[in-house]
Amino acid sequence: MPHMPPPSPAMPELNVEEKLTIHYIDGSNSAFHRTDGGFLSLDFDGRSYQHVVVMSVFPFSDPNRYVSVRESDEKHAEIGIIKDLADLDGNTAAAIKEQLQLRRFTPKITRIFSAKDKGGFTAFDVDTDRGRCKFIIRSGTDSVIRLSDTRLIFCDIDSNRFEVENVADLPKKEQKKLDLYI
Repeated sequence: MPHMPPPSPAMPELNVEEKLTIHYIDGSNSAFHRTDGGFLSLDFDGRSYQHVVVMSVFPFSDPNRYVSVRESDEKHAEIGIIKDLADLDGNTAAAIKEQLQLRRFTPKITRIFSAKDKGGFTAFDVDTDRGRCKFIIRSGTDSVIRLSDTRLIFCDIDSNRFEVENVADLPKKEQKKLDLYI
C-alpha cells in the first residue's frame, strides 16, 4: 500500500463572535504589496495573505470609503474593512484604487442603436465611451438599477455593467427605446 502523507493542519474554525466582528484595516496595522502578477497581497493581524480582493461597499456613492478586503478563494471571506483610503499612504491607496477600477469597470452608454426583446431577454446594441458593443439582460429582473431618476446601471447576463449617466442626455428616440425595456 502506498504511503499517504498526513493531512495538513486545517485552519482553526472561528467562533461565531469572531466571524461577526468587523476588523478595521489602516496604515498602522497592515501592509499591502503589489504581487508580480499585478494583484495585492496583505500582511494583517499576524497573517499573510498572498492574494486579496478589494470591493467598495458603496461603489457609486462613496467609492473610496468602506472598502472590503477579502480572501481571493471561492468563499471570499472578509478579512477587514478600510474605512477610508485617505488613511493609507499614497502608494498603497493608489494600488487599491487600481484594483477597484479593474473590478468596477463600467462603460458609459452614449448611444442606443437598438433594444430588442427576445423571449425573456433584451438584447442591446449600444455605443459606449469604450466603443460599440452588444449585451443581453434578463427582462423584468434586477438587470436595470435606477441610481436616480436619470442614472441607470445595466447588469448583463455575464455580470458586466454598463451605465447611462443621464437618460436626458440621450436623443428622445433613444430614450423611448429605453422606456420600452426598463
